[in-house]
Amino acid sequence: MTDQEKDQLIIELQTRLQAAENQLAWFRKQMFGSKSEKHLKLDADSLQPSLFDQECNIDPEEQARLDKLIAEEEKELENLIVIKEHGPQTDRHLKTGSPGRTSLPTIH
Repeated sequence: MTDQEKDQLIIELQTRLQAAENQLAWFRKQMFGSKSEKHLKLDADSLQPSLFDQECNIDPEEQARLDKLIAEEEKELENLIVIKEHGPQTDRHLKTGSPGRTSLPTIH
């Protein structure tokens, strides 16, 4: 290997080493450095917009159609929800005629 080839190799390796050191410094800053988000002074309202603060411009006919649809859905839900009332568990098996649990046999 000639002196010129050695010098060229040294320059190439130094360039690669500098690029690797720059990359390592960038990764360290990303992992352990301070973040700009920590220093921002923002109120909570500006971070999360609300859907309900906006005015809704719906055509009155469309609003009436939607109200009717909602009323129909609520009526259908009322018909689907059935709550059964029952007493304690002991009352249930007496009404159904089920013998209930039998006692375990004793070992002598």
